[in-house]
Amino acid sequence: MRPSTSTTRSELLHNRLGAVGVALKRLNRGDLTAVAALRQAIRGLREALPVLNLEADAVRKLDARLLKTARRLRPVERIDALLASAADATLSDRRVRQAEARLKNELRRRRSKLDLGIIAKKTTTHLHKVLDRLGYMADQLIGTRETAAALRARRWAVKARAARRALDMKRALNEAGSVYVPGRLGPLRRATRRLLGGVDVLADVAGPVHAGDVKTLERMSEVLDRLRDTERLVSHLRRLQGALLPPELKVWQELDDLTVALEHRARRLHGKYVREREALRTAGDRLGARHSAQASARRKAS
Repeated sequence: MRPSTSTTRSELLHNRLGAVGVALKRLNRGDLTAVAALRQAIRGLREALPVLNLEADAVRKLDARLLKTARRLRPVERIDALLASAADATLSDRRVRQAEARLKNELRRRRSKLDLGIIAKKTTTHLHKVLDRLGYMADQLIGTRETAAALRARRWAVKARAARRALDMKRALNEAGSVYVPGRLGPLRRATRRLLGGVDVLADVAGPVHAGDVKTLERMSEVLDRLRDTERLVSHLRRLQGALLPPELKVWQELDDLTVALEHRARRLHGKYVREREALRTAGDRLGARHSAQASARRKAS
């Protein structure tokens, strides 16, 4: 179990603003891994904003700007994820080494077209006013006290949102089934990531969260991300094959061998998901039951 916390609204907001600031500094230093970290930090900040009881119109506008910035970073994060997946997929089979080199070179070429310096400058410009405004709001919250009713309402809202997302994840889990079909686990991957974001705020606002459930969600989220990236590599290889001229049959065969190897890798990742899907269901059941039990007790008390 994670220890019980009494995170104030100002701490909740300051902590997430700090995470965005750190990732933004890394991006400006040219850190190629910072884009994914920045998008994740922005998701964490957006996750906390609705439960801070701030001025609704201002929060809505700031949230829209954060979302717009995160979407602008998505193409860079996608290429970075493919490059990481391609490096992770390096095989010992000599037959596919040239195909691996061709794939990685093509991805690096696409990555080089996305100028990190320009992206960092634009991102900093777009985020500057948002972070300043939210920083001012966080400072204004220092020393303020919530009424007991407001605090209970905030905790209730966070628990309800986590329970709803747990239900969404279990529904996606049921719809995904256990038979491998490329792309079928996309809704489950997104639902798991959203639940993870809700659990992070839940731990800060409403107290302890079962550590095993958090680890299960994190582990399965990583597996589903790797599966998605592997499937995207397969699609990219097929496009490379389609662009080849008929005389390049040897290259086509090498690309095909690499495609088959990556498809096997995708099936192994899917097998790992199948072996652990019940643990994922248990985590969802526990997170949903926690709110349901409290809701029942609240109805009886009233």
